[in-house]
Amino acid sequence: MSEFTLNQFSVQSDIHLSSVVSNHGSQGQPLRQLSIKSACIEDIPCLARQLRGQLSYDIGHGIIVERGSDSFYVSFQGDQILVNNQKQDYTTRLIAGPGICACTILTKGLPLFASCVLIGDHLVGLLGNSGTGKSTILWALLQSGCLFGSDDLVPIVFDNGFHTAYPSVSLFPKLRPPTLEHFGIDRQDLHRVTFGEDKFWVPLLPEQITACPKPLSALFLLQPLSTADTVTVRRNFMEKVAHVLSQCIQNKWLAEKYLKPKVLADQYEMLASSVPVYTISYSKSFEALPGITAAIVEATHHPVRTEAIY
Repeated sequence: MSEFTLNQFSVQSDIHLSSVVSNHGSQGQPLRQLSIKSACIEDIPCLARQLRGQLSYDIGHGIIVERGSDSFYVSFQGDQILVNNQKQDYTTRLIAGPGICACTILTKGLPLFASCVLIGDHLVGLLGNSGTGKSTILWALLQSGCLFGSDDLVPIVFDNGFHTAYPSVSLFPKLRPPTLEHFGIDRQDLHRVTFGEDKFWVPLLPEQITACPKPLSALFLLQPLSTADTVTVRRNFMEKVAHVLSQCIQNKWLAEKYLKPKVLADQYEMLASSVPVYTISYSKSFEALPGITAAIVEATHHPVRTEAIY
């Protein structure tokens, strides 16, 4: 049995997860308990799975979520995940992504499709779909002295109108070969995220990681352009922010199925009213990275009123 922290959860797992750093604990906030166990999902009674194919099934005490050729179970309390113990790398990706995402939704949290870093005392999120350069910009920020928070998923927990964002704590960032090559990182000894995927876990020292949950100070929606001579940071105002946030939710279909529309709308509004959300436009090239990171750091420390060009 291994023990570690993943975002807002204190985890006990009987499955060895690759690239998870055991015994890393969060700082300053109480954590939810989460049990991860190996099980044969096919043995869980669910008549609906035999009758028709769909993305998830309500089985009374929890849900079964389909993930391509595999599936996993999450209790409605968000305190248990059951998963077929296949290859360790695939199981790690399944639990650290869709599994934690589902637990967050079922406990009425919001799973942002984002990376996050600590810039000084400010926890900052980078919003964007795959291909926008999140991981590359994240690594460039780490090289400038920022601390790693999370890669791909930032769970937001709400309490009495306030929010807290939770770093991943026990996971490392993931990078593709071109980024590894640009930063001079030898992938020879790196662990591939999943078999057949050209992405690798990149280890960090403990002093390069933040484990402290806290409110977000800013969110940056990444907008790469084919050509751009400058980096532009534009502030989004309330009427647009809720829409921006609604497009940056991991497993949005699951959130819309198990969270009431008013709950989701209230969460978007609470986050939009407390966190400046910027759109940052830039040329998607390694040469543009110094300007992008400088713009993010500057806008974090000195909030932009409308628009700033760097």
